[in-house]
Amino acid sequence: MRNAPIALGAVLLTVGCATTSQVTNDREVQGGVEVGIGAPTPAPDPRASVGPFHALLSRYGRWVTVEGHGWAWIPDEQLAGPDFFPYLTGGHWVSTSQGWLFLSDLPWGWVTYHYGRWGFDPQNGWYWVPGKNWSPAWVGWRTGGGLVGWAPLPPRLREKVDSVASHFVFVREVDLTGKPVERYLVSRDSVDIARTTELGKAVEHGRVRWYRGPATAKDPSRFEPPSPGVLVRVAVKGKQVTLQERGAIELHHLRQARSTPSGRRKTRLRVRTSAVPAGVRPVMPPMDVQDESRWR
Repeated sequence: MRNAPIALGAVLLTVGCATTSQVTNDREVQGGVEVGIGAPTPAPDPRASVGPFHALLSRYGRWVTVEGHGWAWIPDEQLAGPDFFPYLTGGHWVSTSQGWLFLSDLPWGWVTYHYGRWGFDPQNGWYWVPGKNWSPAWVGWRTGGGLVGWAPLPPRLREKVDSVASHFVFVREVDLTGKPVERYLVSRDSVDIARTTELGKAVEHGRVRWYRGPATAKDPSRFEPPSPGVLVRVAVKGKQVTLQERGAIELHHLRQARSTPSGRRKTRLRVRTSAVPAGVRPVMPPMDVQDESRWR
């Protein structure tokens, strides 16, 4: 799961810990959960911090702590595949009244593609940070030259980060609804991201905002998004979108992530470059983000 382009210039993954029952490569394992050096001290069990996501995702991956975020989840490579890429692997786009919705074939995709954000680390690959607000897809969009591209929006960081420019993947506009969409990726030589334009139009639902993406079909699937903090599973059949409510979301990891115990040794891994999955290539060197808040 380490094969992906990198654009986050300051993703900080903490490794190691204090008392150990098993230590491998400076990383402590406590009851099957990896805990990092210098990370905010979370509850011994992520179930106390990540609410319903623990029961929903634990069978499909593992929980780790990431500095600045608290608990994060990493999908099992045997289930996701070695070339896993968020909002690309095993899914397709659906045109809706709320913007473009990513419908995943993965058993955990209904959670991680509509709640929370994805970050990247060269040792662990893609990791998902829980969130309680629903969106059709937490991605940024670009278009130009008959192409449309998207990239996972990174988790909120405490310091400015590199742009997600090198995480963008592109398809032809006519292929956006292809199934699965990963089959329709264009080659890196076909894209000059400097000649594409950011699609910044957003949908607002209460205090929650997400990017709408390119123009939707004339008759998109229509539905009302859930309220913040409500866990739902999306089902699409033809033009009908159904939201199956699964309860409330209570998270505590974000509050814990704001404080770091003093006196702890920290190991910071600055993410710069990496290999990339087959068919996916960075389209240009990372650009600086002038205003981090635009990615929140």
